Amino acid sequence: MAITNGTNGTNGAHKRPINIAGCSGGVYDRKRAIHDMARNEPQVDVITGDWMSECNMTLRGSDKRDKINKKQLSAVGSAYEPYFLEELDHAIPWLAKNNIKVCVNAGASDVEGLAEAVKKLIIKHGVDLKVGYVDGDDVTDAMFELLKKGEKFPNLPAGKNIQDWGFDPICAQCYLGGTGIAECFAGSADIVVCGRVADASVTVGAAIWWHGWKRENVQELAGALMVGHIIECSTYATGGYYSGFKDLGINDTDMGYPIAAIDHLGEAVITMEKRKHGLVNTATIASQLLYEIQGPYYYNSDVTAQIENVKLEQVGENAVKVSGVQGLPPPPTTKVGITAKGGYQAEFHFFLTGLDIEEKAKMIERQTLASLGDHVKKFSYLKFQIAGTVPEDPQSQDEATVDMRIFAHLMPQSFVKETAHLPDGTVVDIPTPTLTQEFPFDQPTYNTHNLVDLSSFGPTTRAPLGYVVMGRSGDKSSNANLGLFFRHDDEYNWLRTLLGVEKLRELLGKDDKGKAIDRCEMPNIRAVHFLLRDHLDRGFNAASGYDSLGKNLCEYIRAKKVDIPNKFLERGRI
Repeated sequence: MAITNGTNGTNGAHKRPINIAGCSGGVYDRKRAIHDMARNEPQVDVITGDWMSECNMTLRGSDKRDKINKKQLSAVGSAYEPYFLEELDHAIPWLAKNNIKVCVNAGASDVEGLAEAVKKLIIKHGVDLKVGYVDGDDVTDAMFELLKKGEKFPNLPAGKNIQDWGFDPICAQCYLGGTGIAECFAGSADIVVCGRVADASVTVGAAIWWHGWKRENVQELAGALMVGHIIECSTYATGGYYSGFKDLGINDTDMGYPIAAIDHLGEAVITMEKRKHGLVNTATIASQLLYEIQGPYYYNSDVTAQIENVKLEQVGENAVKVSGVQGLPPPPTTKVGITAKGGYQAEFHFFLTGLDIEEKAKMIERQTLASLGDHVKKFSYLKFQIAGTVPEDPQSQDEATVDMRIFAHLMPQSFVKETAHLPDGTVVDIPTPTLTQEFPFDQPTYNTHNLVDLSSFGPTTRAPLGYVVMGRSGDKSSNANLGLFFRHDDEYNWLRTLLGVEKLRELLGKDDKGKAIDRCEMPNIRAVHFLLRDHLDRGFNAASGYDSLGKNLCEYIRAKKVDIPNKFLERGRI
């Protein structure tokens, strides 16, 4: 499908790159982000933002269904993310003045309601901006239809069928691509709001519109997809979540948002807001590239990106070129998030101080279980946990105190009916891709093919892995991903030889769940990537651990001691 009225003609080869800024990585990102970008960076063409997560998909979707069931349709408006309106309000005059477009997925479960609210803000400011919206991500009815036909909806972390879940689904949202967004921009929209388009799809949609790409341009689409992945979490790409954060010095309090200049080939140079704190180098970009991926294939409704040979090149101060992504057709299926009401959860904390912490904790556990009596059988999950240790000869009461926590718990693309609603009222049906490719359920996994003799690296000293290795970790449902990478080329063979799956299990220690771990390598960025399947205890909405999003897994592994070649340590610790 070619996008109608594409701005730049055949493949856009004769036009400049499109400048896309990523200004939100979550519901409560910086309130002035869109305003600052629109005012201070007039060269930006499109400001994007990701407001959606598994958390608010569940909250907004179930809220909408509750109101529909109670016939309170007029109250559905709270099923979008109202905080976006606060962010957009003060930016509107600058968007109009500098001719900057906006695309976000803050529509959650009421995208039409958000579109109407945006129109009211525009009228308030007295400017001429047009609004379009994309819907079709609510696939609740299609889900129930497929369930009746025996569809198993295997979950991504473990492949378990929905029939074995033990809960009754109430709503479902699928992850849309960027084609509907491109249609809205081509139909003269200045602001496009969406429901559950995938995080990176707002960037893909803007690039499709600008360059006039077709669905067959899988190479270009794949490049834009990975650039969108890098900038969709706001300042994470500019040092906001970076193992080498000490490189920032004290310039870490007003982090700049990333800006990607995507050319007609789908390659991009990523920079950042001027006169802001932060840093764009190959390490900050590699950190975000490795975040939340599930292996060498990155799936989307528009395209599949194969990223084993991705390249990052420093091309200037705070400027990194991203290339080397291989484009493949999208899968015939798309990811769907299914929500059910699973009961309640609660936690209670004791602060234990001084000597005999373990004995004190055991006493509290015995007392708690005794007071619960037979009621303990009603819990689906009950966990007693100690966080922290008391040092020898503590110098303050705070140093001698630890936290004891008690925690308790009482679809195919052909079924997706995506539509783009243009500012003039035209509704454009977005057909599903005709060019698709089947992929195995499990991604490729392997240990190092060509092992190197570790003794060849010379004498070693036992030290934390993080002295020489950077990395990033995150979540997708209950999976955790972990990417580790080196600063120097000659250190990579040591890392990939050392870090096989069994070595990672050793480093995990008590946190090894004994479940499957996938592994792959990305030699051009000197990285080893692991996918820890079902590591996060049912995912964010049900997880019982502190690190329910998997973001601190990397820092835990970097703190573990291994035998590191002295010549690496002599280069200075990270």
